[in-house]
Amino acid sequence: MRFAFACAIAFLLSATVARCVEFMPVAELTHVYPLGAQAGTTVDVTVIGQHLDSPVGLVFTDASITGDLKKDAKGKVVANTFAVTVPKTAKIGMMDVRFRGKFGISNPRRFCIGTLPETLVNAPQNQTEKPAVIVINSVVNSSLNTGVRNRYSFHTESQQHLFIRVDAPDTRFEPQMTVSDSAGRNLLRGTSFLEFNPPVAGDFAIELHDLLYRGGNDCRFRLTLSTAAHVVQRTDAMASCYMDDAEIARINSLAAKATANPARDQLLTPPCEQIGLFPSAGQAMTFTFVAKKAEVLWIDVLSNRLGHATDPELVLEKIDKPDAADKAASGEKATFIAEAPDIDSSPSAAGFALNVRDGFIRFDAKEDGLYRVSLRDIFNTGANSPRLPYCLNIRKDPADFQLVALPDQGPRARPPTSVAIAPPTVLRGGVGTVRVFAQRQLGFTGDIALTAEGLPEGVTCPGAILGNGDECVSLAFCATEKATPWAGFVRVTGTSKINGKDVSHTARNGSPIWTVGDTRQDAFRARLTDGLALSIISDDAPISIEPEAPGVIEAVVGSKISLKLKVTRRGGYDDLVKVRAFVLGDQDKSAAKELDIPAKATSATLEIDLAQYAAKPGEHTFVLHGNADRVKYKKNFDDLPAAEAESKKAAEAAKNAAETLKLANDALAALKQKATDAEAKLKQAKPEEKAALEATAKSAKDALATGDSAVKAADAASKSALQAKTEAEKRAADLAKTAAKDTTYIVFSKPIHIKITEPVKK
Repeated sequence: MRFAFACAIAFLLSATVARCVEFMPVAELTHVYPLGAQAGTTVDVTVIGQHLDSPVGLVFTDASITGDLKKDAKGKVVANTFAVTVPKTAKIGMMDVRFRGKFGISNPRRFCIGTLPETLVNAPQNQTEKPAVIVINSVVNSSLNTGVRNRYSFHTESQQHLFIRVDAPDTRFEPQMTVSDSAGRNLLRGTSFLEFNPPVAGDFAIELHDLLYRGGNDCRFRLTLSTAAHVVQRTDAMASCYMDDAEIARINSLAAKATANPARDQLLTPPCEQIGLFPSAGQAMTFTFVAKKAEVLWIDVLSNRLGHATDPELVLEKIDKPDAADKAASGEKATFIAEAPDIDSSPSAAGFALNVRDGFIRFDAKEDGLYRVSLRDIFNTGANSPRLPYCLNIRKDPADFQLVALPDQGPRARPPTSVAIAPPTVLRGGVGTVRVFAQRQLGFTGDIALTAEGLPEGVTCPGAILGNGDECVSLAFCATEKATPWAGFVRVTGTSKINGKDVSHTARNGSPIWTVGDTRQDAFRARLTDGLALSIISDDAPISIEPEAPGVIEAVVGSKISLKLKVTRRGGYDDLVKVRAFVLGDQDKSAAKELDIPAKATSATLEIDLAQYAAKPGEHTFVLHGNADRVKYKKNFDDLPAAEAESKKAAEAAKNAAETLKLANDALAALKQKATDAEAKLKQAKPEEKAALEATAKSAKDALATGDSAVKAADAASKSALQAKTEAEKRAADLAKTAAKDTTYIVFSKPIHIKITEPVKK
């Protein structure tokens, strides 16, 4: 209870920190419900988030799936709800869905497409409510209320092997499951996945709650009960961000077929690859190989990077066997050489979960001999812990690189401990960036030239160079002042020369899952995404910064450079702005020193001491980034002209509807009088006149009924027009009186290219 209370307090504190600074609006999607749909159906999907104004629709990874605006019976758009149509041919499995509206395309949320029938079940308000019924081979979409356990009952026949799974992608839900019989006896416990063999035919129940008894939007889930085994999803997704899906599948497939317990000290011949499953209970495996003096080998283990929750321990030793002639010697002698550390990223990667628990050793053999590699998983050491795959590589020339592109956080907090899900969004005349990380595989130090494809008209990407020693770079996207709003997907590619050949790789993409105000108080998570979305929105950037002179700046290691900048201000923004170089040289130092652009300045000269950044010789690209504070911003204020025009149009329509109603009432009064006169004449008519007068009276009654219907229709139309007029006038009035708020705009400069050389030796 104390732990849960502490977590709740930490969450509230982090939420407060996250909201203390209001940034300029960007579409942010935090929740979708339900979390999936059956192929061949149409479902209503509700979205929750920030700045989801003027919706256009939902965008899915599978373009055959559509998410259109939901409308009620009167044709009015239902707020935050979309009709999602999934064709029978849609791709089965998890995919990304994004919201698209006025403020661009949002960050992604996971959405699952399945083959089983699905139902929506409201969360129970208390534990005494009757359990909801779940049918075998179906999916229940539901949620939890705080402090409440959900119960679901099902009937099964004996010997029916069942699989129970809870999916809660992109949520904080930590499921705890219990299966019980009709007498309330607990039969099975687990977390998100259980295999259940009913002992007898009968009724059973599934009880589900969160580890900390949380509820609400962050505890929505999909509960699947089926007779078919489920495909195991990746767990540590960002750890595998540099791995190709086909390679992961290949290694996992071979590992499943490998020998259960390999012989100790199995002899390997480099270069080689050894694939298998870690032994149970954290036991160690050992492999030996022969190396020659001065031979350089890279010893690398893949497991966490395959998407598995493992922590491989990799140790290298030299083995000295006793001389056969030395009868006094007893046993072998093992000399420790190295242990592979985890692959940790710099502070520039904070918030992206790019650290990897795998490791590698660069081995430079000092002498001929026999060497031993010891390998074990120090995460899964229990007797019933899972045995997960690994791939051990011993190679001579593994030079290569891989890339991952993520939304650039910018200096959102001081110190930079916040994490935001805001996707890359560019304002007109401004610059947006994507942070691209390179994993240089085992010794590769070459330059990597980055480019982007798929950009719309009015947007350019000048490219960037990841030079020697650079772990990451901010890749800039620059919009002209006349760029039109756009939302779509772009692709980032890196090219380098390895062994005299051009090698290109497309960056994989990722994103934080939720916004965190302070990572020191609240846990964060990130995952791979199905693409890199970019938005151009119609607001003008309040300030933009670029080098006065294009081209490459040449400098000597440890020297000072003078950088002349052009500063463009818009909308009356005149404040001082502090910026910093990112990323140049040592990442810790890149975020340390701030440089001032004075208030009202339209140009500036910045001095950068390269000695403070420890940048290595070679070509590098960096940007200046900072926060433009106290930007006066009226959200949706540019909608005022359209709202005023709509209000005028609605007023005219209401006036016309009122006039139509008056004419209909006047016509109805005339028809009533005519019908009354016809009835009076009929009563006084002679027998020979009755037939003709009866026809006249009937015709008058029919006309009266038609006139009455016309009045009712005109009255309904008048009321509807009057309501539309009232709503339009209110919207226009609200927009007109909207007060400008102080917001923060994250400034990125256009890229700066620098070439650093060694000093000339005299």
